[in-house]
Order: sequence, then structure tokens, then C-alpha cells
Amino acid sequence: MDKDKIMRLAICDDELPMRQQLQKRTETFMAERQIPYTLDTFASAEKLLTSEKIYNIVLMDVRFTGMDGMQAAMALKARCMDTLIIFISSFVQYAPLGYQSTIRYILKSQLDVYFAESLDAAISQIHLQSDTVEVCYGKKSSQIPLSQILYLESANRMIQLHLEADLKEMFPLKCYGKLEEYEMILQKRTFCIATKAT
Repeated sequence: MDKDKIMRLAICDDELPMRQQLQKRTETFMAERQIPYTLDTFASAEKLLTSEKIYNIVLMDVRFTGMDGMQAAMALKARCMDTLIIFISSFVQYAPLGYQSTIRYILKSQLDVYFAESLDAAISQIHLQSDTVEVCYGKKSSQIPLSQILYLESANRMIQLHLEADLKEMFPLKCYGKLEEYEMILQKRTFCIATKAT
């Protein structure tokens, strides 16, 4: 992940005091590490999912009235599989299920012990994903490893992705956008630009 890239975080908890506590902890954590970020807070899973933003990290409760955190986590992963979920709950019995779709599961009573470690783990994971390019299709997006991109081409206002064979079933082969939007990112990673012959 580029040093100056802004980390996008969200907090989702239906209890205002907990939202405020998580917000303060997150702001302190990010300030201490001098990581640029944005932070949004939500009082329900439904409100979180109405946001069209793609978040890097979501701190979320498990139990809500209406859609629960497990369902919301699956919806977030369907939108962008690289979004990292940290469940923060009072209920230990949900932990086994939580680990199926999250990077960490913290009991609210143990925030002092595990909060910073969990965010550190999430950010380390994001750094491991850093050599990727984000492509958007509809309201979804995917981070595609640059090492697996053979080349991109523009056709009919779409970007055609030519990927290594083993990734063709994992990612869309077409996305929205203009080729120029990818030029600066790809040139820094030894890609070159070919133009039409005149």
C-alpha cells in the first residue's frame, strides 16, 4: 500500500457509547502511526450497506436488530473481497462463525488487550495486498494482483483485462473506466503503454 494512500475505515455498532469509544480508539491508533485515513460510523448494518464506499477495514458488532453482522460481513465481502472485517462483540458464542469471514474477533471486555493488535494485523494484511490495482464493475470492486495482469486494453468504453490463466475464473475480465486512469499506476510497476499505429 502506498504510504500516502488514504485508509478507509468504518465502525458499525448500534450502541452510541460503543461507537464513540471505538471511534476514539481508532483515531488515537491512526494518529500514533501517522496513517492517513477516513472514518465513517453507522448505527446499523443496513445503514453501513447503503454507503457506496469500499472500505479497507470495518469494525462491526455481531448482533443488531434487523440484519446481523454476519450477514453484513458477507454482503461487504461480495462487494469487495479485500475488505477486512473485525468483529467486536459481547458474545463469545459467535466467535467460531465470525472467524469464517473476518480477520479478528474481539470481545468488548477485551478491547484494551486486543484492539491495537487487531488493527495492526489488518493493516499488515492490507500492505501485503498493496501490489494490486482496484477495478470496478457495477457497485462492486476487486483488487487484482499486478503480477497476474498481462495487459489491459480499451474497447467500447470498457477496459478489457488480460490475466494469467489461473485468475480468469476469479475476477471479471471487463471493468468500467478509462485506460488513462490506470496509466500512472501501471507505469510505476514497469508496465508500458502501447498506442495505436498511425
